[in-house]
Amino acid sequence: MTPLVRFSIVAVAVAAGAAGIRPLCRGASAGTPLLAAQEAQAADTAVVRFTVTGMTCGSCATTARVALQRLTGVYRATVSYDSSSAIVQYDPQRTSPDRIADHLVRMTGYRATLVTDRNAVVGRP
Repeated sequence: MTPLVRFSIVAVAVAAGAAGIRPLCRGASAGTPLLAAQEAQAADTAVVRFTVTGMTCGSCATTARVALQRLTGVYRATVSYDSSSAIVQYDPQRTSPDRIADHLVRMTGYRATLVTDRNAVVGRP
């Protein structure tokens, strides 16, 4: 592959990324517009944990993490394919666990269910 062809493929991929997040595998539907980029972290944060279903590979976890981090009010997201989970640090005045779960479904097609047991990482850090 020539450098010009390689550059063209990358340029198209970058331009397509502005329109939506696409899973890197065959697993889920996508194609919705991206939301604002991650903001600077505020002092008042909360942490919530979700069980994420619908992921079929490690690339799905990356897709979910990127989608979560693009939601206004989310500071950090960690997504694990192996444990089918996501831990999200967010500003509770700008978003909520319900909005985070809805955003993940809209952006990737993966389903997020809030984990509320006592042993889970939920609440303030």
